[in-house]
Amino acid sequence: MKKIVSIIAAIFCATAVFAQGDDNSISVASFKKLDNDLTARTQKKIDQNGEPCALIKVQVQSDGFIFEGDGLGIVTTVPKIDEGEYWVYVPRGAKYLTVKHKTLGVLRQYAYPVKIEKQCTYELRLSHKKIETEGNYLIISVEPKESAIYIDDEKLDSEIKSPFLQTGRHTYRVECEYYVTKTGNLTISKSERANLDVKLERAKGYLTVNYKPDGTDVLVDGKTVGKTPLRVRLEAGEHNLMLKSDLYIEETKTVKITQDAEIQVNGELKRIPSGFIKVRTNARGASIYIDDKLVGKTRGVFEFTAGTHTVYISKPGVIEKTSAADVKAGKTCKVIVKEPLPKSTAAERREARRAERQEARAAERQQNHDERVGKRYMSTGMRGFVGGGAHFTLDATDFKDGILADEDNNNEIKHESLVGTGAQVSASFGNNVKPFWYLGVGASYIFTATSTGHHCWAVPVYLDNRVEAFNRRVSPFVALRLGAGLPFSTDNKSYNAGQFYMSPSVGLRFGHLNVGVSYTNRMAVKYKDFKTPRTLSIGVVYDFGGRGK
Repeated sequence: MKKIVSIIAAIFCATAVFAQGDDNSISVASFKKLDNDLTARTQKKIDQNGEPCALIKVQVQSDGFIFEGDGLGIVTTVPKIDEGEYWVYVPRGAKYLTVKHKTLGVLRQYAYPVKIEKQCTYELRLSHKKIETEGNYLIISVEPKESAIYIDDEKLDSEIKSPFLQTGRHTYRVECEYYVTKTGNLTISKSERANLDVKLERAKGYLTVNYKPDGTDVLVDGKTVGKTPLRVRLEAGEHNLMLKSDLYIEETKTVKITQDAEIQVNGELKRIPSGFIKVRTNARGASIYIDDKLVGKTRGVFEFTAGTHTVYISKPGVIEKTSAADVKAGKTCKVIVKEPLPKSTAAERREARRAERQEARAAERQQNHDERVGKRYMSTGMRGFVGGGAHFTLDATDFKDGILADEDNNNEIKHESLVGTGAQVSASFGNNVKPFWYLGVGASYIFTATSTGHHCWAVPVYLDNRVEAFNRRVSPFVALRLGAGLPFSTDNKSYNAGQFYMSPSVGLRFGHLNVGVSYTNRMAVKYKDFKTPRTLSIGVVYDFGGRGK
């Protein structure tokens, strides 16, 4: 027994020595079966033959190892860097393993000392120099999750979510079918972990559909997108295309759209055998329905597919009839309906006709109204109002003696009722800020005379706010102007006085009558010898204006 054990130990040692790396940097410290470890069962992988794999837990002290199998290959490798291991899944019956590292070298074709069985876990402990590298972990989050991730043009294993990378600059590429590939650069520092958050955008391409007859409905994934001929932009991927048209057999296809693709679908729908239904009724204006679809009034010839169809004729208070029409290919089926409802009376029919006429007239009036409103009141064109009229003094107070007590000044005091009598002109420009609501700005020029022949004037600036009503024949306005004149003065010349101006307005169509009340604090004439009165006056102005097109 001791001799057998010694022979086995000798064979094991010889195998281990044979498996040393070329520069003795990588060697096998031990290999054993873990009878109590159920990882191969609980986290199993399936090989290409559909059988559960064996699991070899390779214990290492550094990262960067690559594993290659024998002729049976390796199913997958799962790095467990935080645990100091690599999990290598191999098929049952595997014979040897090759270990590579770009710094430590190669351990070639290490032969397993025991038979590799399915769903069993083994431990391979490697001995090698510890590589001192500066780096950090990269935290990766990508959408969609099945995307392929490349770091420095090397594809990451799908199980790796936080690879360890050396410090410095690296490139990345994230790609997935039907999505736009994203590339970029990232920097790894020793002090903190880097993050790679990538959300790929769905790629798009073009689909061109040329199907006869023209006007065929095109549905993509059950949603109508247009009629042929059609060019539409779709997200990349597989789509269900449906083509249908009345009196034709619908077709369905599957199209695959890729990024910037130009996919063309051409063809012609096959026509369904059809015939004609000829409908006639003596009730004028009666609605004709075929298979619950309104197709016309009173009479007509309609094409439908061969087979039995339901014809329904209805006119409230006059007639209501359901018939069956048996349509044959290339033939015409006649449906003639004459009899009214038993309960219908001549008075009821006359009332129904009268109601129809009233309804038609109301619809016509509404249409005309909508057209006029659209043309006249919804326009954004410039509008304006100009006008002219007379200005009369209501009251004049607070005369002062002049510097010179001459005859003219005395005469002015005696004829104070004439102060402020004169002319007034006004202009306003603006637009409709809303239907029926005009808003503009304007100004008035008020020229007044005195009994001495001297003159006064004022120019109040105002806000013109007009609300319009509307019916078929008249277009009345209700307006309110509010404004104020700003005072200024020059020596020996007339000047604008401080003035408050209010002018309510009413009118029809283009003409509007304005009655404005103006209070003037000071209104001076151009000579020094006349002092300024306070005046309250009224102006009557007739103006007219236009609408936008």
